[in-house]
Amino acid sequence: PELILPLRKQIPSQDWASLSVQLPLLDPQINHAEYGRTFKLANDRIRLAIRYLQNRGMKDIVIIGFGFGATTAINYLTTVNSSIKAMVGISMQPHQFLKPKYDLLGELSNIKIPLLDIYAAGDFSGVLKSVDDRRLAGSKGANHLYHQIKLKEAKRYFTGKDKELTQIIIEWLNQVIVE
Repeated sequence: PELILPLRKQIPSQDWASLSVQLPLLDPQINHAEYGRTFKLANDRIRLAIRYLQNRGMKDIVIIGFGFGATTAINYLTTVNSSIKAMVGISMQPHQFLKPKYDLLGELSNIKIPLLDIYAAGDFSGVLKSVDDRRLAGSKGANHLYHQIKLKEAKRYFTGKDKELTQIIIEWLNQVIVE
């Protein structure tokens, strides 16, 4: 609610629509490592959401994912032939604990669409420790469309920085999505 809700409220005021996709949830008793097994179901949900938007005439579709949602979006983009125009990954980090193993950094190097990797100065340690690795992976393959931004003085959920975060995202989208 501290991050996604403000984004969903502010983005439409900048002439962008938003649609939230609920990713699969596991029972709280199940180990978090098992979230690696949810990618297929999540990909199906994302694909259906994209079809829904396309059936309503939307063409410039962008995925914005936060935390594991960003990892799921990367998995979708590298697994499915998609018409997604760009992606914003907020607080991305490798999740070494996932079963089956998932190589976020390897997958980042396969992304060929504009990708904004944005993180908070006070983010989780896994996000901060992987900053350089994500930048290198995202820039591989001559992907000059990869861009990384650190939001100074922001904590993990960007509390109190939601307007600044939204503005950065909108300005970037307006640069990379050209009609």
